[in-house]
Amino acid sequence: MLIASHAHVCKRWPSSDMPNRLTGRCMALRPVLSKHRSAVLCSSSRGAATADTPSSAPTPGTRGRHDLNAPPCATTWRNWPVGGEVVIVEAKLPVFQKDKKTCSSTIKVLYQQHDVPSQLATKIIKDTKKAAFDKLYPELQQYINDLATKADVNNGKFVHPGGTVSAAELALMKFLADKGTQPQKTAKESLISGSYEYFDPANPDKCVVKTGKGYPEKNPSWFVPLDCPESLSEYGGPYPIKHVNMDWGGVSSLEQKPLPQTIPACKANSSGTPSQTLNKIMAAAVKQKDDKKHLSLIQHIAFVELDSNMAYKQAIAYHSTGKACHADNALAIIKEWAETNGHKDGCWEGHNGPLEGAWGIAAMARALELLRKRPNYTDIKGKFEGWVRSRITPKMADHVTCTCKKADAGVPNQLNNWHSSIVEAEMAMAILTDDKTRFDNAVGLFHKTVEDYVWKWGRQKGYNEVNGRCMGECTETYRDGCHPQFGLGGLIQAAEMAWQQDQDLYCSNEYALATAMEFKARVIRAGLAKDMSMLPPGFELQDLTKQPWKSFDDKLGKWDYDTAEQKWKYTLDTDKKYLRE
Repeated sequence: MLIASHAHVCKRWPSSDMPNRLTGRCMALRPVLSKHRSAVLCSSSRGAATADTPSSAPTPGTRGRHDLNAPPCATTWRNWPVGGEVVIVEAKLPVFQKDKKTCSSTIKVLYQQHDVPSQLATKIIKDTKKAAFDKLYPELQQYINDLATKADVNNGKFVHPGGTVSAAELALMKFLADKGTQPQKTAKESLISGSYEYFDPANPDKCVVKTGKGYPEKNPSWFVPLDCPESLSEYGGPYPIKHVNMDWGGVSSLEQKPLPQTIPACKANSSGTPSQTLNKIMAAAVKQKDDKKHLSLIQHIAFVELDSNMAYKQAIAYHSTGKACHADNALAIIKEWAETNGHKDGCWEGHNGPLEGAWGIAAMARALELLRKRPNYTDIKGKFEGWVRSRITPKMADHVTCTCKKADAGVPNQLNNWHSSIVEAEMAMAILTDDKTRFDNAVGLFHKTVEDYVWKWGRQKGYNEVNGRCMGECTETYRDGCHPQFGLGGLIQAAEMAWQQDQDLYCSNEYALATAMEFKARVIRAGLAKDMSMLPPGFELQDLTKQPWKSFDDKLGKWDYDTAEQKWKYTLDTDKKYLRE
């Protein structure tokens, strides 16, 4: 919410229809056709659409999405408000309607078609950004220029800061928060204090707002402190670990060798006493199983949930408050991990290592992007780069190589949220280190992941409506609520980083991300409301915390999701025999 913008920060809009040609979030600088938002996610990794791209007739009897629909086009080519011409193609977005003919509560999924640009060329993106920049107040323009560096394509240099937040967005964030504009004012206060508001899932239709501070009480091992203190002693960290070894789910055994070198709960706050909040988190993170082995999420929490998140929050707090202590905190966290885990005796192991590494270094790399002008940036960035190159990059590369080989050999559904997270991490590292080859490789993996993870469902033979699958689903739609959000979130983060470098990746694989986001939002709403009548046809909610039935001679089993077969299977721990699909 801090990173948002409004047209009123401009000196004056020209007498033309320029306000209608740019989004209301003008400094996000996503151009749109007319006054509609249909250009946000568009085009195809399978090659940009051409003039002979086939189009389908609009779905009869359906009503257009006025917030997304572009005006009808008579020709394939259309002049863009700035920068030149674009190819117009059609995107399909799901619309959920009740069947009026039968007067039943059954939901029908219709797919509206929207005319959008196939892909925005770099020149168009740059010219559109410049058009918005030219309308800003002079003081904002100066602040942006002080933060930003221009890309030097010939020398492989990138635009900096080049994470998911541009210099323009940072400047506008601070400008609006300082003026007391909402929601930036409240978002800034929430970032620093940790206060938050949320809707009560038990009353989804009543919009009941609850407030809290610190961290949500439910499931504290995954919801960690939300504040951003000026002193790291108040935070209790950083929590670097020399020997990282995480199995599936981020779980590590406390009996495993080598042991974690640091237990976060042992850290003390500024008064010298252990942080009560962290003690609660660690108590929830260490669990007792029937086999008497202690399993822990400590390593996952220390790296992903605590330190990498805190590093990025501190970097944003530095730009929103102007206080150097926040920048110093972010750099200190990153330095500790680079030196501790990057030590010659350190290691990064375990089945979950590639995913955990991708999550953490993506956030840390974006934090460093925001701290380029700090005095000790160069030294810490060098240590961070060396640590990632020696410990984490090889693990991510091995995973991608192995799974992509299987996918190319015809093994189904190999690409998932891991690949989107790795794309995000690789792109963040490429921009941070001005590595164009690494960036291009990340772009290639991005398109491949969008195609296999999102695009094929409902479109490709064997994955379409004939087999009961819809456009907008993804490989992990049947798995649960959170993993598709991991997958789609990582891809969107990557697309935003590319946008900061004047490249349009939102337009991959026939607008597949837009279709998936609309579809997933509907499933999430149904889940929150616990209302199966809101779900698409054939969908239902299942509670997989329960056994399928009670006639197993008191033997305990577990549910496992078979991604290749797209099935949940209940398995006895003793014989691995599938008892129910």
